[in-house]
Amino acid sequence: MKKLLCMLVAMSLMLSLAPAMGEGLVKGPPTPPPYSRNEDGVVVVDTGRTPVVVTPVSTPTPRPGKPVAVNPDEPVLSGGAMVDMGGVLMVDIVSASDFARAKESPITLTANVSGGQKPYTLSLTVKNDGVEVHSVTSTVSAAGAWVFTYQPVIGGKHVLEVSVTDASGEEKADETTVSVSENAAEGKNVWKKSVSAAKLTGDWRKDLVAIAQTQIGYRESSVDFIVDEEGVKRGYTRYGDWYGSMYGEWCSTFIAFCCEYANIPKGLFPRAALVGDLMDKLDDMGAGEDYRYLPMAGDIVFFSTEGDYAPEHVGIVENVSGSSIYTIEGNSSNQVRRREYALNADEIVGYGNVTALMKQAGLIAEKEAQTIVIPDEAIGVGYTMKADVNMRVQPSSESAFVKRISDKGSEVSILMADESTAETWYFVQYKDNLGYVRGDLLQVALLSTAQAMGLSMDELNAWISEVNPTDEMITRAQAAGGLDMLVLEGEYLIYVRTGKPMASYNSQTGLITDMETGLVVAMLDAATGAITPAVPQ
Repeated sequence: MKKLLCMLVAMSLMLSLAPAMGEGLVKGPPTPPPYSRNEDGVVVVDTGRTPVVVTPVSTPTPRPGKPVAVNPDEPVLSGGAMVDMGGVLMVDIVSASDFARAKESPITLTANVSGGQKPYTLSLTVKNDGVEVHSVTSTVSAAGAWVFTYQPVIGGKHVLEVSVTDASGEEKADETTVSVSENAAEGKNVWKKSVSAAKLTGDWRKDLVAIAQTQIGYRESSVDFIVDEEGVKRGYTRYGDWYGSMYGEWCSTFIAFCCEYANIPKGLFPRAALVGDLMDKLDDMGAGEDYRYLPMAGDIVFFSTEGDYAPEHVGIVENVSGSSIYTIEGNSSNQVRRREYALNADEIVGYGNVTALMKQAGLIAEKEAQTIVIPDEAIGVGYTMKADVNMRVQPSSESAFVKRISDKGSEVSILMADESTAETWYFVQYKDNLGYVRGDLLQVALLSTAQAMGLSMDELNAWISEVNPTDEMITRAQAAGGLDMLVLEGEYLIYVRTGKPMASYNSQTGLITDMETGLVVAMLDAATGAITPAVPQ
């Protein structure tokens, strides 16, 4: 009993002296030299300046409870130190996390020491992007688990190395790497300034593009980031911050940000953090379109990056030219950038029709709000009647320019006709370009014309190529199934819409000869009034 009492008194005395003894164990500078990054992003250590915010490495102290042993079968002391069994000196370090925040969360490092001969000298060296920013050395009297705590000042790749030297001079070392981020969050003033160059018009399509253009070149932060549970590094973005998820996926929040700063009401244009949710909301509002839709600047385009037709990425249509679509996308290679695709690209799975949303909001008229769906097959062929014929996005001379067809007589495929106005417009394909051409600028032969003439499209095209007919000739041929559009006056057939003679008639043979070409184009049965088209030879 007396012996036990003496042991307890001795232990109490040792514990009361521990703080003073611990301070005396630290060798070298009590605090690391201050450091920062220069304009080039290089870590610079300033040894002549007192640090402002640096927590030095603490004097190693045993971790309470069972330490992480190199050999789990080795016996341990209750105080947290392993029994010195001799053998090969070993050190193994474990970081509590492979991620830390500068000036906010420290790096906690456990050095597990075993083998060798006590006492041990432990040294910690910290390098940030290859530059040494801190070192400290301490002496410990036993093997076991020893904890270091270090608070980084700036972000970067921190390599922490612990070396241990035992009483015999044998030395071993181990190192680990910890990614350190630093706060680079922006604020509303920065966001507002970033879009200040955009000139808003009240047209949502134009304004969305204008805001998106101001953001081109913005990149996801490489210094302000988190590491998620899967070990994926996710950087800060102003779009996620504005939306409320500063480290989340951000292609869809980029769209929402652009809508916000384009002054588009939230209730009239849906927002969503997830791409699929945005597409669903547009569908619910009647503004969703499938991949066949012909987009225009300001529309929303959805992509499938996995090949499963489910939307996983989204962007803003900046322009459509010919058979190409040009976009501005957020979170494209971790930045806002321009991209180009073919209109029939496999990854395009749908669109958001902003014109339809504007129509619902009462901002545009019904005519301007029409939706174009590209047909699967052509309905005819046409030839330009002059040089420099313009193709346009919409059936209007005021619509945006798509492509200029330079040569007279250039062939185009007729995909559809628009007769909603006094002028007829044809939606055509010229080489790889899609757009509208005014009807009076084309010689048009439709499939219905070929059928009326008893010809195949190939035969009709061959006839057009050989004869080079006028619009009136094509129109006459289209009506050649009877005399309802033609009036026989003497030896001439007069087209009733123009009052002009189109062909001569031989009453003895019944042949109808085109007055411009001199070619026989049909035969008239005077008894019945039926006209039988002559198949071109």
